[in-house]
Parts: sequence; C-alpha cells; structure tokens
Amino acid sequence: MAVLKFIECPLYVQYFCVNFLVKHKNYYRLIIYSTQGKLVADRIINDGKILIERQNLKSGLYLFKLIALEQGENLSGKFIIK
Repeated sequence: MAVLKFIECPLYVQYFCVNFLVKHKNYYRLIIYSTQGKLVADRIINDGKILIERQNLKSGLYLFKLIALEQGENLSGKFIIK
C-alpha cells in the first residue's frame, strides 16, 4: 500500500513537499489537478520525496494520481494547500 504526505516545506515557502512510502521500489508518475480540472503538476518520481513549486497555486483542494510505471499499486486522492 502506498502512503502519501503533502506537507509545507519549512525551508522553502515557495514549495510544498510530497513524501511517499510504497511497497515496491519503482518509478511513479505523480499528477496533480485543481478541482477545476487544470493540470498543476506532472512529475516522474522514484526517491520517495519531491518538491513541487507552489507557483500561483491558491489555497484549496487539489486532486492527485500516483501511477506505478512498472509494477505495484496506483493511488488517487485529494489534499488541501493552506
């Protein structure tokens, strides 16, 4: 089972951190959308942590998909930027 944590980065206010724990070592595609369907981020990750620039992201609800590119589980959900 994959576990994702979306947290603010105390040292980098212009970014937020995504930490994830997964069962299989793998490459994943992380896709983040606004609730209006606008693509916010689309990254390939494999090391368990990624910084995503806040850019002009407003506070609010966002949707994500974490897609295993080789094997393992896909995960989707939502998170809030404060």
